[in-house]
Amino acid sequence: MTEFANLELALIEPSLTNPRKHFNATKLDELTQSIRSSGVHSPILVRALPGSRVAETSFCSEYGKQLVPRAVRPVYELVAGERRLRASRQAGMPTIPAIIRELTDEQVLEIQIVENLQRDDLTALEEAEGYDALMQHAAINADAVATKIGKSRSYVFSRLKLLDLSLESKQALGAGQIDASRALLIARIPDAKLQAKALAYATEVEGYSGETHSVRALQTWLQKNVMLRLENAAFKITDARLVKEAGSCKECPKRTGANPDLFSDVDGADICTDPVCFHAKEDAHRATMVTQAEKKGMRLIEGKEAKEVCRGYQGSRLDGYLPLSQVREDASNMVGTMATGMRSPTLRDLLGKDAPSPVLIENPYTKEFIEAVPAEEAEALLVMRGLIKATKAQADKEEEISTEIEILQNHLAKKIERATREATFQAVLDGIRAMPDAQVHKLLAGDVLRHWLLSQLGYGIDEDDMALMLGYTFEDGVDEMDALSMHIRACPSATLVRAVAIHMIMEDRQINFGGAPQEPPILKAMEAAVQISTEHIHKEIKATIKAETNAEIKALRAQLTTKVSVDTQPTDTQPDPSAKTTKAPAGRKAKLNAADAMSGIAKALEEQSSLSIGFASGQQVRITSDTDQLPLPQQKFAGKTGTVVRPGDDDGHWDVSFKGCTGGVAMFAGVHLVELAA
Repeated sequence: MTEFANLELALIEPSLTNPRKHFNATKLDELTQSIRSSGVHSPILVRALPGSRVAETSFCSEYGKQLVPRAVRPVYELVAGERRLRASRQAGMPTIPAIIRELTDEQVLEIQIVENLQRDDLTALEEAEGYDALMQHAAINADAVATKIGKSRSYVFSRLKLLDLSLESKQALGAGQIDASRALLIARIPDAKLQAKALAYATEVEGYSGETHSVRALQTWLQKNVMLRLENAAFKITDARLVKEAGSCKECPKRTGANPDLFSDVDGADICTDPVCFHAKEDAHRATMVTQAEKKGMRLIEGKEAKEVCRGYQGSRLDGYLPLSQVREDASNMVGTMATGMRSPTLRDLLGKDAPSPVLIENPYTKEFIEAVPAEEAEALLVMRGLIKATKAQADKEEEISTEIEILQNHLAKKIERATREATFQAVLDGIRAMPDAQVHKLLAGDVLRHWLLSQLGYGIDEDDMALMLGYTFEDGVDEMDALSMHIRACPSATLVRAVAIHMIMEDRQINFGGAPQEPPILKAMEAAVQISTEHIHKEIKATIKAETNAEIKALRAQLTTKVSVDTQPTDTQPDPSAKTTKAPAGRKAKLNAADAMSGIAKALEEQSSLSIGFASGQQVRITSDTDQLPLPQQKFAGKTGTVVRPGDDDGHWDVSFKGCTGGVAMFAGVHLVELAA
């Protein structure tokens, strides 16, 4: 049931669940002045005060901590319109228009969130708290929230992630020290101490610019200092028993691949965002390896000594030791399939039980543990058994091969990435070509366009053009690149499609003035796609530019004709005695009046061309069309009489001159034949 009433302000109690906690004092004062002048134009929304709040609202604290009974007890709870209620109280209004409606707690919270989301001053943290409260009360997930408020799934997840900020980071966000985009990057760090380090970097002022680090710089810092690639882990990432409370890395929610919407800017799914947990697993793995080594009586080489042993890229070459896992290609022909099948034997296979006492080396760069034996002892044993031949040439060859292997290992990841990307490109290309026509539109789904636009921002497309494509207006004082990145991530698919379409026609509107004019194919195709006709635009522009150009040409010709008529009078021509002449001062040429100049122009042009149809040069004609029917540049000449100064062109346009308002030099216009009358 819904009713409308003017309620006393004292009967209304503010809601405890309103997501908005902060109100701009300046804007509130402006609203107060408006209400004081003309009242409240839009009613607030209230419901009956819930029974659970009756006791709480029966008293007020007016004298320190002493509770004093209220003179008037509230009977309504505000649902939406707290700014209007506060401003009305400041303005001293006795009542306020209100809509009274029966609503559940879930309905109230949903209305408040949606209503507050329409405000421009709701903070990102208040928005996140509202989403979380709605999920808790209505028992819905983030996807359902996104549907209700008309936002994308990734946008809602990004806002909710802000709730994982430490208290210090939340305060920095509220104080404006960091914006929502930087806060989101920090919120993805599960450890409070690391969040504090990231916050310190995000708010650090760069000496040369006087500004804080950009969002992109913060992303780079986090990937170098916080995010760790699981592929480089010394421990087995699928071992769920290594640290029981942590479980397997593959199942961990803090792995980037577990939440691709939140980590769309990170290249890779197997990246750990919890260095504390990662290092705890490294420590557990180390403890296990050391214990096993002690049981076997193996000496542990670590720290500074290990750095002297581990040489080359990432310590891949051992100085003075050989890893027992080393594959010995040089011994494979001699041992054949001896206890190893068809694979090449390892040093462990060749040495067997008579191997020198092994050591356990902790690689200081990769944290990997390597079982190894002294190189000289192992090589001597292999030579003694006749498994290898000790020659300088062989040693040199081994060194050469080792170097090549090291180079190959160093470039392995890039080579795999390059080949994988090429194969993926070919597979996607084949898929695109094989896709049924009815499904081709799916190729330009929102995520495809979103990632493409983000990749082009600042590189292929500058910020101003991107803003034009998206219909986005920059706010004062914001980082344009960061603002556009956030806007693109939040845009619906339709906006992204329009942006790409605009980019296409922006590229096609460029004209190469050095060559012959070419029709813009994309612009023409897009014209048909949006079902518009630009014929009238073309005609009007053509008429306008032709008229302007013709006017410039006529003016130049008028100057030339005037000069000829004055400077080149035949010397043997006798002047007409009856004609009235004006003698020019000595040393100066006679000056023509406007009528003589126009006559000279018409005569000169008439000698250059003759008319077979229409009107003759110098003939008086009148514009017959109504003003609205004429092209914009000719509308001011409607109904006026002028003089034909040039015959019609191929399109049937005639150049007609009109005297100015003061009788001075004429103005020119290109007028179509059907719009003229003698």
